[in-house]
Amino acid sequence: MEKFSNWRDGPTGIHPLLPTKSKNVNVFDYIFKYVIGPLFGILRLPFVVLLTLLLVLFDTLTRMIPVGVISRVLNRFFTIIFARWILFAMGYFKIEESTETLSRSKKAAGSIGTFKMNDVIICNHSSYVDIIYLAYRFSPTFAVPPNDRDPTTFSARLIPLNIAQALKNAIFSPLHLNQDSVDTKILMEKITNSWSGPLVILPEGTTSNGQGLLDISPVFESDSGIKSLDFIHVLGITYHYGMYSPCYSSVGSVWLHLFKLCSQVSNGIQIKYLSRSCIPPLPDLQAKSIIISSKSSSVVSELQEWFDNVFKALSSMINTRRTKINSHDKLSFVAYWKGYKVVYDKKNK
Repeated sequence: MEKFSNWRDGPTGIHPLLPTKSKNVNVFDYIFKYVIGPLFGILRLPFVVLLTLLLVLFDTLTRMIPVGVISRVLNRFFTIIFARWILFAMGYFKIEESTETLSRSKKAAGSIGTFKMNDVIICNHSSYVDIIYLAYRFSPTFAVPPNDRDPTTFSARLIPLNIAQALKNAIFSPLHLNQDSVDTKILMEKITNSWSGPLVILPEGTTSNGQGLLDISPVFESDSGIKSLDFIHVLGITYHYGMYSPCYSSVGSVWLHLFKLCSQVSNGIQIKYLSRSCIPPLPDLQAKSIIISSKSSSVVSELQEWFDNVFKALSSMINTRRTKINSHDKLSFVAYWKGYKVVYDKKNK
């Protein structure tokens, strides 16, 4: 849509925020779309809503249990059950998981099941379905960078989210204030010293339409607590579908989107785990910190460049180009979509 061209990425020509159009179909598909499909949607939608409410309820209750190990075991038990049934009710009968390498010369190493409680998982974000899958697989603490200004200007700041808040973020893309964020190092220490991990970081901060990745926030700096790549995992989520894309960029009716998603006989989700051999090596910050301050701009920029390379590897793995549009830009896009007058500065986009 030309009226939303201000939010089109200049270098790539990609518009990562506009809702994805349904695919062109033949006559038989039209009959299914308007006659059979809605019956599937009517039957499935109540189950999806009910199971999601139960998932959020039991996640909240089990995390309130003071004994960490009991809290974690019960949380995993109920989350696996409810989240898998939600995915099943949406039509995700099969979940494709694989370890991917970016080079034929490198052997695939590691798998999605090799995570520990204090690990950090870096993932792209294009739908509320992402949150359900990540909850099913990890029962994590989610985290996004603040978006009350250009997120690329923030350094090592994250806002922790539970599953209810992560779903709200995916669906509505609300404002996240910097004053509500915590230092990445502090959040990672909390995850390490509790039973609330692993930590899933969504560096884009919000959902795209799946056609391009949003610009990211530099969520790590020299003292963020990264000592080894052993506890860093990179995950890419993509979807394949019949007519309606599961990607939801927070505009248009979420109920209509969910109904269309449920009206398809089946949906496909593909999870790609970046091989351990393809994760960019950490810069040697320990040696440099002996000579210069750990807060030095040189050290900070090296770790930020490392994280940018990690996200670049994720982009290559899922074959999706990066854009200069970010979560702060999306706030103005959503407001403009809803009819509010918006002053948007597109420079450098």
